[in-house]
Amino acid sequence: MDHLAQRYSHTLPIVQLDNAHSHRAKKLELPENIVWLFQPSYSPELNPIKRLWQHMKD
Repeated sequence: MDHLAQRYSHTLPIVQLDNAHSHRAKKLELPENIVWLFQPSYSPELNPIKRLWQHMKD
């Protein structure tokens, strides 16, 4: 996260995460210029990889 914050120090990076338990940390300090955007509980239409897999299946 620190590397991302330094690399994009003049912008506001938004990191999109699902609500998986693996994406939750009890002790994590986020840099001030990074925003975490959590998806609703079940929202495959918002997950870019799900759209790719659907395209591959078609």
